[in-house]
Amino acid sequence: MVVRIIAQNSGAGLRKDMGLLASVLKEEGYQVEELFLTPPNEREVKRRNLYERVVQKYVPRSFQKALVWLEIHALAKRFPKKVDVNIFLEVLFPQFISSAHYNLLIPNQEWFKPAQCAYLPWVDLVLCKTREAERAFGALGCTTRFISFTSVDSFSPNTNKDYCQVLHFAGNGLTKGTKALLNVWSKHPEWPDLWISQRKESNNRVIANNIHYFDRFMREEELPELQTRCGIYVGPSEAEGFGHALVEAMSAKTIVITTDAPPMNEVVRPERGVLVSYQTCRPRRLGTSYYVDETALEQAILNTLSLSESEKLRMGEVARKWYLENDKFFREAITDTLKEFQWLPKIQEERQLYGDAR
Repeated sequence: MVVRIIAQNSGAGLRKDMGLLASVLKEEGYQVEELFLTPPNEREVKRRNLYERVVQKYVPRSFQKALVWLEIHALAKRFPKKVDVNIFLEVLFPQFISSAHYNLLIPNQEWFKPAQCAYLPWVDLVLCKTREAERAFGALGCTTRFISFTSVDSFSPNTNKDYCQVLHFAGNGLTKGTKALLNVWSKHPEWPDLWISQRKESNNRVIANNIHYFDRFMREEELPELQTRCGIYVGPSEAEGFGHALVEAMSAKTIVITTDAPPMNEVVRPERGVLVSYQTCRPRRLGTSYYVDETALEQAILNTLSLSESEKLRMGEVARKWYLENDKFFREAITDTLKEFQWLPKIQEERQLYGDAR
């Protein structure tokens, strides 16, 4: 069975998704093609956004469907042979839909543009990393299945845990709650060292004796030692597709502090981490952004720092146990799903031509 994974090369998270999914499928004996597409430039993005606004506002619905058909078929990328299954990560690319007998989508709801909903009738199954994604795409009439996801196992068995070292990954700085964390930490010079991985050009840095920044890109092989050594990870995320930084920290037996909102509170639960209430929220494409309450974040950090050594160790063990169980669940769920399509007849021409009636 040939599976083509298609994603836009637009960030570390998607690259990680591609690598993890491809690795799991190859281990199960699938022939995997990895297709990474170059992100559009600023001019192309503006042109596409204008096109979508004009179509939505001025083009009758029946003609909108005709335009979608043209994108999928008339403008399709030609391949010598159809693959069995396309798996799209985050974004649907209509020019590739007709190149497979079946099309699956693994979305990140907070980045899924409403205009992309026009292509959903050509998706056979939406595979959901979280229950939040399952809810969002189920509400659109999609056939969904919860498969969870997995992250890199970052446990370094030869590294000692230090609960006086605290870690935060700022990522692109858009949704990780970095500003709120810096606001809180800068009030407490007596707190332990906070280490932040953040782009050097970021404009929201706070200078303090107990706040330190990694000014260079952290290589993958460096991360397990760092994530295991730091006993606490603070990630008050506004939104997540799955939460690789949270899950990797849990795999390393680290106590994770994050926002008590979906999907963050799906992967982190009170028995294996610390949840912090949010103050406000607002829609973010098909998802929601949640903004952590800084007072609650401050109290959560204080409570975590005051835990006994034995309680910290217990929570870390529970977190790792969940990581291993979830990793096993994901591997079984994705392979079981593909086995179903492997035995289905390849008679999908009518669906490929017209899409499902949704």
